[in-house]
Amino acid sequence: MLSLPLSQYFEYTTQKEIRFNSVTELCAEVQDGMTYIGMKHCPQDGAPRPPAIIWEFRDDGSIYHPHSNMCITTYRTEDGRADIQMRSCSPGDKQQRWSFE
Repeated sequence: MLSLPLSQYFEYTTQKEIRFNSVTELCAEVQDGMTYIGMKHCPQDGAPRPPAIIWEFRDDGSIYHPHSNMCITTYRTEDGRADIQMRSCSPGDKQQRWSFE
């Protein structure tokens, strides 16, 4: 499960990837049937992009993953930690609002 400090640097690319730390070029992915977000090495430039790493940053601020048909959602774990998980997209859900600066 992806559980990183809030100070981590992510970028949304023109190839619709969410990349972590452009030096290491890791891409966020959701594998079939999973609700957690993993990280894998991004494809090289010009190589096909697998559906598991394609994301859509929507006008309402949600981040949609077409392959899983879910959105990135924040929640609190049982011990009170903030975390993220893939859940059904829900218009108006503040736990599914994100911004890139």
